[in-house]
Amino acid sequence: HSFPTRRSFDLILFESNRAGEALRYTDSAFALIKEPTVYDYVTYYHVHAYYNGFIKSFFLQKKYLDSCIDIVRNRKLERFFANDLPSWYAERGTALYQLQKYDEACSSLYESFRLSVQYSDNCNISNSVYNIGMIMYQQQQYDSAAVYFKKALYYVGLCDMVVAYKNNRVQELLDNFALCYTKTIKLDSALNFYQYALHLVEQKQ
Repeated sequence: HSFPTRRSFDLILFESNRAGEALRYTDSAFALIKEPTVYDYVTYYHVHAYYNGFIKSFFLQKKYLDSCIDIVRNRKLERFFANDLPSWYAERGTALYQLQKYDEACSSLYESFRLSVQYSDNCNISNSVYNIGMIMYQQQQYDSAAVYFKKALYYVGLCDMVVAYKNNRVQELLDNFALCYTKTIKLDSALNFYQYALHLVEQKQ
């Protein structure tokens, strides 16, 4: 036995707002595997990480993500999980951010950024630098936050994602630019970015 594809329980059940059922399915499926592979373990850990993030239990979410990362790193299997590691570090950084451990969150997000650049994952690069920008903003480092939001906006343009989602992220980043400039009393620049964001909203209507 081995786990079925992640989509069978992770995407379908979680996206159907059936998180508890997804977790029970995962636990039952994992218990049936006589000799779990590394893939089985990380799939199991990641579903638990996803579930704990879903219910806002961020400490446990981080613990399960640490398990995903450690099992791959310790066995030197990074190249086999090239698409997963950047996402795990990004999710770990987000969990740490929610726990208000900002320095650790930045370290995890920087590692996600580094791996994403290494593997040319523009979507994850955008998410990582966006989250770093949010941490900078939370720490009232508004000029630094604006620099990261600018990088995130650049990589959103390179990311192959659904157009509606891309437009929403662009609008959000424009609003964030405006907030940074408002906080630093650069009101003309802030007004310009608010107008750009409003124009984007009007185009979608």
